[in-house]
Amino acid sequence: MRKDYNLEKRKYVIGGFIAIIAVIYVCRLFGLQIQDDQYKDYADNNAFLRKTVYPSRGMIYDRNDSLVVYNQPAYDVTYMISTPLISAEHYQSPRKNLMHVSVR
Repeated sequence: MRKDYNLEKRKYVIGGFIAIIAVIYVCRLFGLQIQDDQYKDYADNNAFLRKTVYPSRGMIYDRNDSLVVYNQPAYDVTYMISTPLISAEHYQSPRKNLMHVSVR
């Protein structure tokens, strides 16, 4: 029985093809993970939310137990008359529409 040399050559061709694809993948992964910082920046911007949170501090005393600094939360209320949602007679005295806001 004759040996078919075409099948022997075929396994080298297929092995070489797989090796070329593996080298391409390794080169691409090297480029993405080590050389290029663009995707790292995208991941950092997506993963971390940088938000400044101002703490509410307590009272600060000096060594003689006298009050030096205290905090009291304050809020601003803005009343804007830009789009008429109700009739014009309600705009004559806008103080009727405001509520007093106090926080203690």
